[in-house]
Amino acid sequence: MKFRISHLLMLVLLLVLAGCSSSNDDPPTTPTVPDTPSEFTARGWTYFESDHFTEGQADFDAALALDPSYGEASAGKGWCLLKLAVDASGYDAAAAAFVAAVAAGEEESYVIAGHAAARLAQGGTNLALADTLALWFVGHDPSFVFSHQPSINGADMLVISASAQAALGNLDVALERAELLEASGIDSDIPSTWMVGGTSYNSFNAAVLAFIFQLSEQYSG
Repeated sequence: MKFRISHLLMLVLLLVLAGCSSSNDDPPTTPTVPDTPSEFTARGWTYFESDHFTEGQADFDAALALDPSYGEASAGKGWCLLKLAVDASGYDAAAAAFVAAVAAGEEESYVIAGHAAARLAQGGTNLALADTLALWFVGHDPSFVFSHQPSINGADMLVISASAQAALGNLDVALERAELLEASGIDSDIPSTWMVGGTSYNSFNAAVLAFIFQLSEQYSG
């Protein structure tokens, strides 16, 4: 079961953070050459929005070279690193960038969202923090939409929260998190309810995992 949970976690994360490769042949052009942290950060977001994450990270790094405390640049770097990550070191770097952004006073919802996703990807001892960060949106910003990638929103945060609890082995709590998004009809004590998308499962845990995966496909950006 631990293997299945880990596998689902990776699939959910990939869906939540879909779009990691460039959709355009050439980076976007801008009419001016940046020379301030604000200008580099603005161009970094332009690159990010067109899925040119390497170029975006370079501009965020340029902004931070001019002003290491420029929190928005750290947050943008975190999002680029999250999109570019292919292994644990990449997710560690993304999480560190979001921590730096918060330390610099950048505490907007888009920072918390990226931080939650990075902690989910790190797994292990970071899963509880991923759940806490993602669940924050329920009471503080349920209609969250990431302005630089509108397909990422509050629904993704609930998927992250449910996935984190599932990976921790707390399937009953994971179901509670998932049902904040949509009712499942699954009852741990009634095997006949262990059905998702027309498929019956032989355990409550398997049904919950299938339900979370279904939500990830339906809602995640």
